[in-house]
Amino acid sequence: MRTWKQVGLLAAWLVSALCAGCGSSEQANTTAVAPVRLGTLSGGPVPMAASRITLIRYEGIVKGDFDKLAADTDNNGLYHALGATLAARGFAWQYCATGEPESVQGQALGAFQRAADTWNAAVPGGGLYSVSDGGAGTAAQDGVNSIGWSTQWGRNWPAAQISLHVRNNLIVGADILFNARIKWAVSPLITPGEARMGPIKAWDVQSVATHEFGHALGLDDVTHDDLKQDPSVRDATMFYELQEGELAPQTLTHGDIAGAVALAPAP
Repeated sequence: MRTWKQVGLLAAWLVSALCAGCGSSEQANTTAVAPVRLGTLSGGPVPMAASRITLIRYEGIVKGDFDKLAADTDNNGLYHALGATLAARGFAWQYCATGEPESVQGQALGAFQRAADTWNAAVPGGGLYSVSDGGAGTAAQDGVNSIGWSTQWGRNWPAAQISLHVRNNLIVGADILFNARIKWAVSPLITPGEARMGPIKAWDVQSVATHEFGHALGLDDVTHDDLKQDPSVRDATMFYELQEGELAPQTLTHGDIAGAVALAPAP
């Protein structure tokens, strides 16, 4: 399996519960504009004129396959920027374990922490992210940068959703929902050069989280159009497709690192 992206731009805060038992659910503001593609793939970043907006990324699932024996080379040198960047280092995530799938119980928090540390190690001075156990009572868009699980979707779409809260081109908050209805695993760690596919046919928590944390930093996806120009972008953490069981996003490519260094706020 692999994933594809759909982007929505909302002109107000979009509110949703992260997981059952983690705060109250609220209705979304109805003043949403039509979905748009946001990024730098053609003509530069889309201006963000609104003083406060929320960007939504949905990680959908479609069937597909590729060479399962191929190595994770990390040779890609390409990245794209969203047009909004992380406001400051020390961005603190809180993990709400309510609804955590049985297959990753007691393991998911460590996977999220490793994903955060991957980006911390990519930039001089580190300190971009921290992830702690937020316990119960954590809800989306309440001033807490939340990671949690949701059963509001089906088993086919999406794998995860990230909401980026933007003020004046700065990402000041974010919330991530993982779809608890699909199969997840905390898979073995890989290093560059190893096979990109893991032994477990399930979505790797750390791989998906590392990709989502890249969005929170201000990185956009590299896409199929980029793949036509350079096959090495397939290994990028920010590549827009991910197959079930794939572990390549755990490790950053040269392009992912270059993007992090370019976009990271000053220490």
